[in-house]
Amino acid sequence: MKTKKMFLAAIACALVSAMPTFATSDLSQSSLNSTEYTWVTDPYERISTHSLAMGGATLADSEFFDSWLDNPAMISKTGFRLVFPSVTVAVNNPSKLLVDGNQNNEPDIVEAAEGSSPLPDISTILLSAIDGRNADIVTTQAMVGLKFRHLATALEVQQNIAYYSTGNGETGYDGTNPDVLSETNAVATAGLGFSMLNGFIDVGASGSFVYRVYSSGVTYDNLYNMIDDDTYSNTLLYQTPFASGYAIPVSVGANVNLPMGLTVSAVMKNINGTYTFTAYDSLKTLLDEDPILSKYTEDLIPDDAGYTGKDPSASYTVTSDSSLSLGAAWKLDSLPFRPVITADLDDCLDYFEAETEEEKQDALMSSLHLGAKANLLGFIDLRAGWSENTRSFGVGLDLLLFHIDAAYYTVEYGDRVGDHPVEGVSVRFSLLNR
Repeated sequence: MKTKKMFLAAIACALVSAMPTFATSDLSQSSLNSTEYTWVTDPYERISTHSLAMGGATLADSEFFDSWLDNPAMISKTGFRLVFPSVTVAVNNPSKLLVDGNQNNEPDIVEAAEGSSPLPDISTILLSAIDGRNADIVTTQAMVGLKFRHLATALEVQQNIAYYSTGNGETGYDGTNPDVLSETNAVATAGLGFSMLNGFIDVGASGSFVYRVYSSGVTYDNLYNMIDDDTYSNTLLYQTPFASGYAIPVSVGANVNLPMGLTVSAVMKNINGTYTFTAYDSLKTLLDEDPILSKYTEDLIPDDAGYTGKDPSASYTVTSDSSLSLGAAWKLDSLPFRPVITADLDDCLDYFEAETEEEKQDALMSSLHLGAKANLLGFIDLRAGWSENTRSFGVGLDLLLFHIDAAYYTVEYGDRVGDHPVEGVSVRFSLLNR
């Protein structure tokens, strides 16, 4: 019985989602403070390893299959492409995962490799990355997709484990027992794109069905103790509130293809980004009553003395903001190594809406992304980028049907550039096309 409960608890950990503090006993809209509301309503954002390596400046770059997912005008840029599958992993604070990062002084990976301690379990390894405040720990993502002429489609599943510590700017952040949380998204996207005026202009549009699950947070101590104690597992399965919901956002994009390999792009993202959620009193209620999940998970979790069997609460809606992004790419195919130079202004409306020079400077620093790449020997890509005053770099190997991409980067989680930078690494494996 304990083994089964641990398996179900593992499922719960995979579903705990994107709210940061979760101190409340329900997940209705009225229970969310402004910070929680921001986390819950963030638009879905896929992990792109090559984009991370180039500082996020890939809006006008059509080389990869998933380029059209960020800019639907790229659908008509290339011919038939099939990705089956693509798997991406992104990890923050990688040095803490390897050595001397966990809060309970458990053995780390380096100590295990040296033979001075046993290899720690996966939960200890992941929890080692917590360093206070808030940040992602690890994101995994799988995708299959097809693109042919003017049509494109993709299916994605993404799981993101993160943490959040309470506090404020004056007293600092209490990282001694933060909430561990994650976000689960299942996304189906379809797009349509065309080229006009002999390829001078590309236009495209895409729509997605985004299904999201989130829950109350689980403190570091409780999650750690859950490994060996059924009491904590029962709390997570039968007494922790969950919510699930969906949105159908739309993106539209356009490219202007100029002489000498220069492309300028504009994309309006997350139009109609309104989520309709339903709150549930526990994971069991979610799996038994959710109109989508219950088809596959009803009665997966057995009844328990601690389960009250409450009905789901009424639905509520929350809205995520749309954004306008601009990008440019200069492809110098006639030069050795076929260099590409890119620049993006991500969510640039913040810059145009800023009222003071200081606000404009902060908005510019947050939205400006620069990147570059070069090809060596026909199958090796070297990439570098700059974003929010941090540098990134990466490499890609194009091995016929098998493709590998890797990136090292820094993500800013603070309100302003330099407040809370966190290092990260990402690796992507894909078959057939990149």
